[in-house]
Amino acid sequence: MNISLSTSKLFVAKVANTVLSFAAFAYFARELGAGVLGTFFLFQALLGVLSIVADAGIGTAVEQRIGRGERVGEVVAAAAAITVGGAGLVGLGLFVFRGDVAAYVGVDAAPFILAALVLSRATTIAESALRGELRVGETAALQLVQQLVFIGLATALVVAGGGALELVGAYLVGLGVRFAWAVWKLRPSIARPSLARIRSLLAFGKYNIIPTIGLQVHSWMDVLIIGFILTQDAVGTYEIAWRVAGVTLLLTHAIGPSILPQTSAWAEANADRIGRLLTRATTPALALIIPAAVGAFLIGSDLLEAVFGPPFAGAWLVLVVLILGKIPEAIQILVGRCLLGLDRPDLVARATVVGISLNLVLNVVLILQFGLVGAAVATTLAYTAGMVIRVVYLSRLVTYRLPVANLLRLTAAAAVMGVAVAGLLQVAPPSGLIAVLAYVGFGGVVYAVSALCFESIRSLVFDFARAVTSGG
Repeated sequence: MNISLSTSKLFVAKVANTVLSFAAFAYFARELGAGVLGTFFLFQALLGVLSIVADAGIGTAVEQRIGRGERVGEVVAAAAAITVGGAGLVGLGLFVFRGDVAAYVGVDAAPFILAALVLSRATTIAESALRGELRVGETAALQLVQQLVFIGLATALVVAGGGALELVGAYLVGLGVRFAWAVWKLRPSIARPSLARIRSLLAFGKYNIIPTIGLQVHSWMDVLIIGFILTQDAVGTYEIAWRVAGVTLLLTHAIGPSILPQTSAWAEANADRIGRLLTRATTPALALIIPAAVGAFLIGSDLLEAVFGPPFAGAWLVLVVLILGKIPEAIQILVGRCLLGLDRPDLVARATVVGISLNLVLNVVLILQFGLVGAAVATTLAYTAGMVIRVVYLSRLVTYRLPVANLLRLTAAAAVMGVAVAGLLQVAPPSGLIAVLAYVGFGGVVYAVSALCFESIRSLVFDFARAVTSGG
């Protein structure tokens, strides 16, 4: 598999997805307000957490087993059987607590959560199978198509006067289209789910379910706790800051899916290559995060106000802290995928338990004390702990070294950018969306030019470009 080519396809798709998402949620924020968006985000948060039960850790198990050469149809059938059982349990719980769910979210969301759960888990199985076949690049367009359908339909419904339920309905339609296309791409042979295959997936999943829980918990725990302690308006404001910060992980999420199947393929005889691959991947994974933290400190408030409206400007410090937290999160993602590819989900599970525990305790304590900033700090500290533990575990299996020199070079380039932007702010403070975007573009150009002054950074960029253009 050409990791550079797969990464480039995923990155382009994710950039397009991010631009569309930004434009859409900027419109939704201004038209609907933070409270209505908070209801939609709570729907997504409950969906993410409840998906853990239906998934049972098998999404990554499917990818890993197929990556090791097991038959696609049989693995997919076994995964589907497990998912049906898990979805049934979730459906029963939603039926029993339907009133409580409605009171918490703000709308009668239980039927929609169940429908989205089934579709999302089925989509995960199909896409995991594609990645297991080393067809990572082919998954690039799937999320983009889902986003296009969701945004197009949701925008039309909001224009027509729709609110939170209409956003949820549009989300379901987009997810359904993504699932249908993933199945069409995979076209698995029809097979019966065998007990042996089910046991094999569950054997991997019993450890991987903890990392799966960790992913969803880190993504949604702060939102869920904010929903309990604060208000839906606070949920909407925080989640917008979270999504802006998430843009900095574009490269990480583009690189990450290629790590597990490639690590699985090299696990038997190429341990040294695995370590070098991961070390080399770390620099581009952090390349957007470091300058973004500097930029958010300087113009984060202006950006949030210009794009999403004045009510969101006060979340600038939340944005800065969340972006800083993406540094340990990015490393944690890459190292975790590598450990899973080495068939050590047990190690990832141990690290995840620590991270979840810290996340829960710190979020409750710090949200009560410091509000939304406390939630951001809690999540950042939990990611840092999880990263350190994963790196320690991986270092016992392969030789992995953080590319400290390259990271210092990126930091120096970000500092140059910061000085340039700060100087420009003294001369002409930004006013309006176009001015803020111009500042972002100016900072990006200064950072890129400064980073490319370093030979090792140029080498990484040119090697990546050659691999993509050659297709090999």
